[in-house]
Amino acid sequence: MSAFGLVLGLVFTGNVVFVHLLGLCPAVSRSRNIGSAFILGCAVTCASTLTSGASWALTRFLLAPFGLLAMRGYAVLLVAAAVGSIADRTARAFLPALHASARTGFPIVTANCAAYGAALLVSGAADSALDSLVGGLAAGMGFFLAVVLLSSIRQRTAVERVPRALRGAPIVIVSAGLIAMAFMAFDASFLARIAP
Repeated sequence: MSAFGLVLGLVFTGNVVFVHLLGLCPAVSRSRNIGSAFILGCAVTCASTLTSGASWALTRFLLAPFGLLAMRGYAVLLVAAAVGSIADRTARAFLPALHASARTGFPIVTANCAAYGAALLVSGAADSALDSLVGGLAAGMGFFLAVVLLSSIRQRTAVERVPRALRGAPIVIVSAGLIAMAFMAFDASFLARIAP
């Protein structure tokens, strides 16, 4: 599959939030404000890209040659935590206003299962470092799309009349399910036809 098909597949068909249910908790809890959703989406996109690239290199040059592929999950988890920690320290040092506005956003990225899951999904299937980086970027873009969509839904439902039983998180979960069903339209055969 081409790079375009890989991006479409990971943003829509294999969306980490709506399809794999990875990173659903921060996507729902941090989506009250469009600004914080945007910051979280950007941070997770960067983290998943870097984590996927580093995980591919770790798998290719350390785990596979020594027959330690059974340890890949733990190794990728350590890489994801290290990337999140480095992102937190970098933002604190060079972008203090962004770090202050994100408040708890960067610690969430440190332990974010979306970046970890994207790295596991992408680094194991990638043939090259470029495929792994593009896949990590696409998975991060899928998380970004999900968190911004959920934030828009939350802001819209705050001003609309929603039944009392569905106010807050329940209407967001129902909306996420409907979006996931809409993303199913981008199935593998459709992607193969538009991006061979």
